[in-house]
Amino acid sequence: MDFTGERYIPELDWPEISYEHWHRYMLAETLAEGKTVLDVACGEGYGASRLARRASRVVGVDISAEAIAHARSAYGAANIDFIEGSADRLPIEGEAIFDLVTSFETIEHIPEDAQVRFLDEIKRVIKPTGACVVSSPNKYEYSDKNNTKNPYHLKEFQVDEFMDFMRRRFRFVEALGQRVYPVSYLWPLAPARAEGPMIEHQIEFDRGAFKPVEQNEKACLYVIVIASDAPIVPLAGSILVDISSRAVNARLGEVMSLKHDVEQLYGHIARAMNEIERLNRECESHRAELEAERIAHQSAKVIVDEFERLSLLKERRVVGARFDAVSLRHENELLREELNKVYASKSWKIVHHVKSMLRRA
Repeated sequence: MDFTGERYIPELDWPEISYEHWHRYMLAETLAEGKTVLDVACGEGYGASRLARRASRVVGVDISAEAIAHARSAYGAANIDFIEGSADRLPIEGEAIFDLVTSFETIEHIPEDAQVRFLDEIKRVIKPTGACVVSSPNKYEYSDKNNTKNPYHLKEFQVDEFMDFMRRRFRFVEALGQRVYPVSYLWPLAPARAEGPMIEHQIEFDRGAFKPVEQNEKACLYVIVIASDAPIVPLAGSILVDISSRAVNARLGEVMSLKHDVEQLYGHIARAMNEIERLNRECESHRAELEAERIAHQSAKVIVDEFERLSLLKERRVVGARFDAVSLRHENELLREELNKVYASKSWKIVHHVKSMLRRA
């Protein structure tokens, strides 16, 4: 199956999520010895298969037909059944059937009214002396604190709210907090000689330095509730150790990959700077050429302007000469008109005198 963000798959190379999911089932496994177990929202079946190692019988229920088909194919065994059905309407007939019911990271995925039906269904199928183990995110740490919203979560619980919800149907309720923390693990190399409970120490990084923490200041990201109508022996807690150190190695691998990417980026930047320097030199060369062309263009423009000025001046002189000639012809026309008038009045002497003047002119 492919990882969609809604159901965990063992092939997911995401250490923190893998630690969370596997740890819950391994805790429930310690409670399943020789019992009949119902795993609600079993997903692709890895958890139910783990419980079946110790349980006498395990039934896995999931609303996804694809998940159930995969579970049957991948984890089929004589003491496991996988059935398609919803958490608030379990496809199981009868009452008081199971010694143990597990349901991890399920209740927040269903609407608030269906959450009540979900709890009623668990109550219906569990034996009077049986117990259920149910987990859900701590709303404050998971969502409110970081102002985030998981699109698959319809109704989350605060810690106290979740415990009160479980107390509606069960007389005894115990809770464990869960969160992935980095640890330094000290363990006895000769287990047979170990005595007493494990001692937990805490440190934190504050104001630029690590320092011990004297009180229990861990904040749970998930709440795992164990509920029953019979008294519950409180669990001291549980530690899951990744002997492959996948989270640490994965982060180291990411750092080394980032280091390689940074080195490549520096190489790209150095090559880009060299190319920019080369382009700057070309720009300077082109700028000098353009400046020479600009000066030559200005000189040519001066010559052209002077030529146009002289041409205009010459043209004006030609026009002026033509105007003078036209004016002279106009004056002669006027004189001729006057002569005709005189001639018409037979003033011969005057005409003769004027003609003489014209000939001299």
